[in-house]
Amino acid sequence: DLPRLAEASSCGFLIDEKSVPRNLGCDLQQALGDGEDYELLLTVSDRSVGQLCESWMKEFPKLPLTIVGELTSNDCKKESLSQGWEHFTS
Repeated sequence: DLPRLAEASSCGFLIDEKSVPRNLGCDLQQALGDGEDYELLLTVSDRSVGQLCESWMKEFPKLPLTIVGELTSNDCKKESLSQGWEHFTS
């Protein structure tokens, strides 16, 4: 969903590929485009990320919060990044 989020926000994105959560044997493209995961994607401002991480760890100590990248003001989208799972197609 990151390409859709970035497009709707009129921005680009950078991904830290090493930080993307994935199951054993899952490659990066599968982790980014598979429809069977239950990861949520959200964005917060640079000013809020530290407080969010601190609060998250206190509230959900067994549920990891992973920073996988950032939105950018310029178009840094990777051409090879798929659009992800289409939930509402038939």
